[in-house]
Amino acid sequence: MNNSDLLPLKIVLLIGSDFINNYAHRRLLDSMKIANKFMEFNSPVEAINYLKVVHELYDKSGNNSIDLIVLDTEASKIDVWEFLDQFKIICTDLQPQPKIIITTEALDKKQLERFNS
Repeated sequence: MNNSDLLPLKIVLLIGSDFINNYAHRRLLDSMKIANKFMEFNSPVEAINYLKVVHELYDKSGNNSIDLIVLDTEASKIDVWEFLDQFKIICTDLQPQPKIIITTEALDKKQLERFNS
């Protein structure tokens, strides 16, 4: 199986409080024609609430339609680590597991070490 067999992605979640970053990510991915649908969330809390609903539907259908999550570290209300912790709890049995891309405008050494752990 090659990468083209996996495309297009069904659903891509864009999570971040910066409209411009979400727009840029959506435009880039859309220009590559790799996703059928984009869903944007201004906060990780909104995305977590959505994922809870998805998980309930998954339990009934056995089909996860979220393939990719693009998560900005500058998202508001909860930080990226809290989101990832909640994601692990809520979505541990989703198959296939969505891939997560974490984006940032600034990354310090402490954050980099945490990403690598």
